[in-house]
Amino acid sequence: MLAELIDRRLLERRNGEWALRDGARGLGIPDSVQGVLAGRIDLLTSPAKTALQAAAVIGRSFSAPALASLVGSAAEVRTLVERGFIRPTEPELVFKHALTREVAYGSLPKAERARLHASYAVWLEGQEAGDARAGTLAYHYAEAVNADIAELAWRDREDEVERLRAKALDWLRRAADLALGRFDLGDALALLHRAAEVAPGDGGIWHEIGRVNALKFDGEAYWKAMSRAVDLTTKQESLAELYGELAFETTMRGAMWKRHPDDELVPGWTGKALELAAPESRAFAYASIAKGMRQDDVPATERAISIAERLDDVELLSFGLFTLFGIALVAPDYASAYEWARKRLALADRLTDPDHLALIHWGSSTAELALGHLDEAAAHARRHDAIGARLSPHHAVHAVGNLLTVEEAAGRWYRVRDMQERVERAVVENADTPCVENARCLLSCAAACAELGLDAEARRLEDTANALGMEGYELWLDPPRARLALVRGDLDALVGMIVGSDKWPWTKWRHLDGATTRLDALIALGRLDQAEEEATRFVQPGTYMEPFALRTLGFVRRDPDLIAQAVERFEALGLNWHAAQTRDRFPSGA
Repeated sequence: MLAELIDRRLLERRNGEWALRDGARGLGIPDSVQGVLAGRIDLLTSPAKTALQAAAVIGRSFSAPALASLVGSAAEVRTLVERGFIRPTEPELVFKHALTREVAYGSLPKAERARLHASYAVWLEGQEAGDARAGTLAYHYAEAVNADIAELAWRDREDEVERLRAKALDWLRRAADLALGRFDLGDALALLHRAAEVAPGDGGIWHEIGRVNALKFDGEAYWKAMSRAVDLTTKQESLAELYGELAFETTMRGAMWKRHPDDELVPGWTGKALELAAPESRAFAYASIAKGMRQDDVPATERAISIAERLDDVELLSFGLFTLFGIALVAPDYASAYEWARKRLALADRLTDPDHLALIHWGSSTAELALGHLDEAAAHARRHDAIGARLSPHHAVHAVGNLLTVEEAAGRWYRVRDMQERVERAVVENADTPCVENARCLLSCAAACAELGLDAEARRLEDTANALGMEGYELWLDPPRARLALVRGDLDALVGMIVGSDKWPWTKWRHLDGATTRLDALIALGRLDQAEEEATRFVQPGTYMEPFALRTLGFVRRDPDLIAQAVERFEALGLNWHAAQTRDRFPSGA
């Protein structure tokens, strides 16, 4: 305000002091900071005001050559510095305050603003700025064809507006790709949504938005974007690709919704993709993988792998191997699952997508654990953690969940308890993303607390997990809840969960926990015939499940030799807590 009074010559320097000019009346002080700034800008000479407005189009900071490209000269910079609008810094000049730039920018007629954005974008692109300035170029080209003012700014110049629109789309997509490479998913989505504003009828942009939302594990946003892409797409092969990806992502990332997806959705999308896709196409392969995951369809998966190998598509090949791994794991055929996981791991050097690499190490950890290789499983879990923890809050929850899986499997409850603070923090940070792992990790910590005799803390964690409101995820959440019921001796609660528990081991990432908990639950409830039948499937020498199965059979058959074998196998695998528990619970097999 003082600067504005000096600019209007109402405040003068007299004898070393400042005073209002004689006769000054009705100072007319504006009622907002913006009003003060607008008044000061209006007092500038026309060239200086033009220069300030042009600088505001460029951004908060700008270079003298950039300004000269818009107004022909940077001579007025000195005036703007003297008046306190601009600060001379190195290597660029900068607006003294963001509000100054905002008011100067707002004082420009919208059509002129669009033309200046276009002129600056053309000049900047001519400087061979390349990808380093992709975001800046995307912004200026997009502003040049802003839908609200494009018709006014480029009246009777359709060729020019189409050229600028193409430039805007090109740079917006390039900037989004670069953001995705940094795994800055928020920035990538903002750029792609801006691209959708520039070209609202382009289904390909909505397809890209869908892919980023899948990486973000935002299920609702993913479906919405893909649905929009389907509505805007007419080409048969493109529709096949969209339906194939819908089926694949909804199956592979099947826990990124508050309520578990309807079981009828994926088969419908898979059928449409297979109907529309060329038989040897990538779209056909993705739909086949979705079918393989959903229906344990080995021939469909093998056909997808064959297509991937012919196309030399390493990402597609990796997901095909992952599907065979999952089918073998739940069979259960742990040796085959391990081999498929190893073949997938061998592809890691050819992949750069950190999300995909995190998934590979997650699967490798599960495969190693199934064979009782605790140290190797832990090593992969740590690699998963090193990748996932720096990607997004959702990836961080998955990473800590994998670490918990290994410690739970070993019965190292103190280690789980030591991780509890990190778990709770990770869940809070991931609160905006629906994920069953949020609740599952909390229940893991609750089970550890219960095993350690901290029942009040276990109940607090259990209540926190239940309050997340995840619906339809019993396959993921009932095993740890059943573990809590077993520790508490709450057989009534256990009875309510045992129906459908034959499916607990179907969850690939938590297969072993589901399988062992079901065996213990059947024994606790006296369902010995079921327990024997189930345990027989898991007597596979050298695997994690072998001692659990032997223990179950020893109890059912009253055979102390089987109990002794179970203890021996537990100890050989380093499962000392489980060995001690077996001795305490079944001292003589009775």
